[in-house]
Amino acid sequence: MKNWREILEGVQEAKTPCFLLPKILEQIPEGHHLAEFEFWLNHQSGLTDEENALVRAKIVGKKVPRHTYQAFFPIGMGKQFPGSHLVAAHLSPDLDTTVASFFGWLDAFAARVAQKQHYWAIAGAPNWQLFSETIHPQLFAKLARTNPSLTLSAQDLINQQAMHQVTSGTHVSTLDHRGDSVAIVLVDEEGHFIGDWQSCDVEPVRQVTILFKACLHWLQHHIHQTLTTLLAQETVSPFVEELLATPVLPIDEFDDTQKEKFLLFLSDILNMTSPLTLQNLLHAIERAIPGTFQPLLDRLEQWPLANMIDNRPQLFQWLQQTFHILDRACQHSRDWIEQLNIAIAIKHNVLQIPQGTLLLETEVSTIRQKMGDKPFLTVLSGDTPVGVIFLKDIQNNTLGTVSLRDFCNEEEMNLASYLQVISVVDHHKSQLITKTPPLALISDTQSTNVLI
Repeated sequence: MKNWREILEGVQEAKTPCFLLPKILEQIPEGHHLAEFEFWLNHQSGLTDEENALVRAKIVGKKVPRHTYQAFFPIGMGKQFPGSHLVAAHLSPDLDTTVASFFGWLDAFAARVAQKQHYWAIAGAPNWQLFSETIHPQLFAKLARTNPSLTLSAQDLINQQAMHQVTSGTHVSTLDHRGDSVAIVLVDEEGHFIGDWQSCDVEPVRQVTILFKACLHWLQHHIHQTLTTLLAQETVSPFVEELLATPVLPIDEFDDTQKEKFLLFLSDILNMTSPLTLQNLLHAIERAIPGTFQPLLDRLEQWPLANMIDNRPQLFQWLQQTFHILDRACQHSRDWIEQLNIAIAIKHNVLQIPQGTLLLETEVSTIRQKMGDKPFLTVLSGDTPVGVIFLKDIQNNTLGTVSLRDFCNEEEMNLASYLQVISVVDHHKSQLITKTPPLALISDTQSTNVLI
């Protein structure tokens, strides 16, 4: 989004000390959220970690060493938690939990506790004049997550480093999934998504390309063999007509499954129509790969054989040149079938394998359902790939983290099972079961904000 770059430039130009959160909220377009800017900041701004940290410091109004935030978060030794982080207020939020969770978000955002986004989670978006008058009238609309359930979506889990974008014409044989640690995504010249290429696609697609190559081998051999009979021909027209009318014989040798797939390939990839003759096949390949077989067709249909009957050197020279044109056309066709854009077209149109894509807003439960046994799914923003989510990552027990402010129990929050509580600041009686010990600051005080 163009506006994010303008906001970033404004932050970078601002002199310190400054507190730019109100100004940024003012610049964020209606209907958009600060988390969108943070997503862009992390994944598309091109900033170094140091530059990113300075931008965050200007937004929250303080620049302190990261280890200072260990007072509230377990981030010693440079630790950064995977996924996104939510700083949560309890249900039916009062002023105490609202203030405490807001400052908790400021701290988490500045410290960059997690690798992805940082959310202020406050159910119902209470309309406290204290916030609207001192910070921004749309603070809750543009900053807070008001859903009562604490969950994550695709934008909190994407991996950009492992996404390898390639363009049409790339040969399948040059691509390496490296044990499903690399996600190969095909895009057009403008960066728009065409399809993905997964390790589980390789063998099924290869079975179809083998059928096409077998057909090419038959075509090449049949024309070679037939052309050698020219020495016994007196006219070229009947010979050419008979040759081009030959049925595509390899189809008869395929089993039912192979025949079904190959006929789909001919109709959906080559746009070939019946009858299944050599002439129609050559024309179909020519339409798919212009300049491939047309020179051969022109040569067969135009050469006056009668003029060569008594001139054997000229005839052999013509045969040699024709064989060369034929061999080159077949090689171009073999190269074409190995291109990734053709392989992906076979994947979707012939094998009927559906497109595996997600939106940034797709929630974890839906991601797991759509993932199935695929190695990865591609995340799109519009029609542009912004990252991928791997099967091995979505299967992790912990996908994100949570900080609690002014409460410490499961009754006052709706927490997804894949979220882990890592930080608590509270002044009430506490009861919480976690997988690992959180950093807990609990004291008998009148308000949580006394501790902050």
